Amino acid sequence: MKKKIVYTTATSIFVFCILFTIWLTVRNTDVFIRESNEKDHRAASKVIENSINESFLKPIVVSQAMANDKLVQEFLGIENQKEAKKIEQQAAAYLETMRQGLGYKMIFAVSDKSKAYFTEKKITHFIDPENNPDDLWYKIFVKSGKKYDLDVDTNEAANCPLAVFANSQVFDKNNHYIGACGVVVYMTELQEQLANYERIYDVKVNLINKDGLIQIDTDTSRIEKDSILIPDLQDYADGESYYERLEKKGRIITYMKNLDWYLVVEVQEKDASSFLHLAKYGIICLLVGFLGIGILMLVYGKYNKALSQEENFKNNVLHAFEKAYYSVHIINLQEDSIQKIVADPHVDGSLDASLGATRAMEETTKKLSVENLMEETLRFTDLTTLSERMQTKDILVGDYKGKNMGWFRGTFMVVSRNAEGEVVEVLWTSQILDNQMEKESHLL
Repeated sequence: MKKKIVYTTATSIFVFCILFTIWLTVRNTDVFIRESNEKDHRAASKVIENSINESFLKPIVVSQAMANDKLVQEFLGIENQKEAKKIEQQAAAYLETMRQGLGYKMIFAVSDKSKAYFTEKKITHFIDPENNPDDLWYKIFVKSGKKYDLDVDTNEAANCPLAVFANSQVFDKNNHYIGACGVVVYMTELQEQLANYERIYDVKVNLINKDGLIQIDTDTSRIEKDSILIPDLQDYADGESYYERLEKKGRIITYMKNLDWYLVVEVQEKDASSFLHLAKYGIICLLVGFLGIGILMLVYGKYNKALSQEENFKNNVLHAFEKAYYSVHIINLQEDSIQKIVADPHVDGSLDASLGATRAMEETTKKLSVENLMEETLRFTDLTTLSERMQTKDILVGDYKGKNMGWFRGTFMVVSRNAEGEVVEVLWTSQILDNQMEKESHLL
């Protein structure tokens, strides 16, 4: 009888220990999986965010550079439709040269005076925002007061399918508004990029505007028709990534300041209930361990693959910059640092970044600029006064002459400002003007 009591007690304790171990393992496993999933999903969301930012960096920069082009400004300054038709072929030829050099499907410019919609082929039509719904985008863009923005739209007159238009406002030499210009990125290209990441990370990716309206989705039928409802969406507009847990899924919300859109990455949440049938006799511990290792190895492999794709994309962007510019640098005025993006060997060998951005720019200018324009060129490239000169400007342009390479066009473009509106970072580009001047002379 005593043996039976001892045996029953021991069995009960053993069963209790097994059940307690299973419960504790499942509970801890559930917590571990949730935390691990969140970490992995955040890493994947960051890769996607960086890739999208870089996809739009080039069209935004190109659009702003076009707005500063003197020949584009001449086209848009035409007073009436009759005069616009006279230069139609000249404008189309010049825009086609730019389109081929930059590798875009379509480039456009719209005159505020003549209302002509110039493309690399012809004047597609004369816009009428008041009566033509297809031209309403122009009225909204002008009223917004933004230097640039991204607009999801089509252009039936130009046979342009659904695309993202990178628009920039254009001003004449007296800072009077004269029109808009920009480049077009076809929606299919962006959808292929998002679909690739959705396959790699098993997620759903959307870009939405401030009203929650979908701007980019791999499902074309949802674009600018469906919305993603996120309460108090404006509270997420600080550039941080927020992880929300919903029923059986989660989502990561990130405000992308350069695009003025929100990135929403939806993920599938997992818990430990699927492991219950394997939990007998403590085997669940081993299975969870092996599963965790497998998940980490899979995510690590896919993450490396995504990084490789991201690196290839960066190389393509740099190659495009090399075609369009003689040199491109990022300058941080607060840190007095300068970082090369691309540069001709002649410029690269003359610029010593270790001196600091201010002195490096001054020494390079002295080495490369002709003597009779030295003082004027030094004033333009003086970084100590740049923030003050760009207090109300996002782009500052100057032409200067090199000792051996002829005329150049230098451009400072604001990348970021601090809370007081002071310039923190600028993009510095230089272009050889001799070839461009020859093309302009030929067209005119």
